[in-house]
Amino acid sequence: MLLDCTSGDPASSRRIAQRLAEKDIAFADAPVSGGTNGAEAGTLTIMVGADASTFQRARPVLEAFGQRIEHMGPVGTGHAMKAVNNALLAVNILAVGEGLAALVKTFLRERIAGPGTGSDRRLAPHVQTGPVGQGRGYSSRSIEGHRRSGSHDRHFGAAAGPGPGCAR
Repeated sequence: MLLDCTSGDPASSRRIAQRLAEKDIAFADAPVSGGTNGAEAGTLTIMVGADASTFQRARPVLEAFGQRIEHMGPVGTGHAMKAVNNALLAVNILAVGEGLAALVKTFLRERIAGPGTGSDRRLAPHVQTGPVGQGRGYSSRSIEGHRRSGSHDRHFGAAAGPGPGCAR
């Protein structure tokens, strides 16, 4: 059995599973969420795409590093759910950044978003501090790059972008 715990592409997962099935090798896409701390503590959330029997065979292995293990459906659905999870995380981080920028513009930076309020500890690891492409943060440019790359289209078969009435 091959367990793919990357943040992969659903279509690629299906192709890999098909090729492995020809050799009687089971496949599951099983991306994780929870970061380094979750991995070290063995408390990751794992989103599994596989047939039911492969999921049951994989479960004991996944329990070694995961606490919440969810069978999403057939091969590819784990990676699809992870892509949605990443998109929602990026949008929320972008929204927090925009909110903090608005606070700075209204001179409330120190009282509401400054040291000791908790936002400095929770947000600091996710804020883009260097040029785009460095560090581990998100920025509006990295989200726009994801949209322009077409990866949303490959994952979901639909064009990415704001819905009707959304300003750019």
